[in-house]
Amino acid sequence: MDDIEKLFRARRNVLDMMNDRGYNISPELYISTKEELKRKYYAKTLDLMVHVSPKDKLQPVFIKWVIAIKTKPNAVKEMIDTIQSQHAEDDITPKIMLIFKTKPNTNILKILKEKEYKGNEMFWLNNLVINITQHFLVPKHEKITEDEVKKLMMELYITNRLHLPLMLKTDPIARYLDLSSGDVVRITRFSPTSGQYYSYRVVK
Repeated sequence: MDDIEKLFRARRNVLDMMNDRGYNISPELYISTKEELKRKYYAKTLDLMVHVSPKDKLQPVFIKWVIAIKTKPNAVKEMIDTIQSQHAEDDITPKIMLIFKTKPNTNILKILKEKEYKGNEMFWLNNLVINITQHFLVPKHEKITEDEVKKLMMELYITNRLHLPLMLKTDPIARYLDLSSGDVVRITRFSPTSGQYYSYRVVK
């Protein structure tokens, strides 16, 4: 699979991912042909800003495609700082999602553990070529509200959500939905005998 094919699939899947996170993604942001994507690729206009309305309880996100084969940690930090300073909206700093053509090494990934860069995200392009949520073996996952969590705990007679089965923050689905520690997800499965049923996980 060549780079254009990877970028074409990954861009569509990233926008689907943002939509699944609750963002209102305009159809105009989708690229319908590889030729259109190729033009954006060579014009270096692949990056995009996902805006939010004042009523949304979401943070705006700037999606940056890092095409360079080699990128040093200091260059990544400078990239994040520049994007945040240039694209702040009403004093709200956007979350930065960096998508690397080359698999980011440990030194680059460690940047997200530094206080000033926490909350941003990094993905390897190859991991976005397929939308994992659309695989037939992956059941539907949904983050539930705090009111739903309280109701669930009452129904299960538990006093602490951590008594639920755990899902790690590094789980691919947790990363796809951008889940935080303490979030609870409802997993919908189907059984030939019992039909639709639910299970729950709490993110650790």
